[in-house]
Amino acid sequence: SSRSGGSFLLGLSRSGRSACRSSLNKQQFMSIPAERGYGMIGARESAFYMADVFVSYTRDDRNIARQFATGLEREGFSVWWDQAIHAGEAFDRTTEHALANARAVVVLWSRRSVESDWVRAEATEARATRRLVPVMIEPCKRPVIFELIHTADLAGWGGDAGDPV
Repeated sequence: SSRSGGSFLLGLSRSGRSACRSSLNKQQFMSIPAERGYGMIGARESAFYMADVFVSYTRDDRNIARQFATGLEREGFSVWWDQAIHAGEAFDRTTEHALANARAVVVLWSRRSVESDWVRAEATEARATRRLVPVMIEPCKRPVIFELIHTADLAGWGGDAGDPV
């Protein structure tokens, strides 16, 4: 894993400055072909939209996931995380649809998330489709298959775009 300064995180910054080696700015990110089209979303819209970024996390990490979602939105990305599911929507189908249609999948690795079957499955799908953006939010032992993938170490990030990481 790596830790360095930068405007925002994950190499998804508009300014082009990145927090990890694989730099990807908003313009480059938007040029990635989407399998089923593309559309921007509002925070309270139905789950049947296509977000730039899907955030995968475990419930116990909800507060840090909120920081990441807010930070990404502040940088101009549309974000889907399970807080966007509305009453009456099927959790599994809605999540699968959002995962399949996001351009990138940010996986928040923690001691708790490595134990989650949902997070592992979402990370596996993202890896298989080359959309995985792994982030370490605290020191932990990631599943073996993900140990070979460069992971941004943002364990000290406080949620502000100006925070050093």
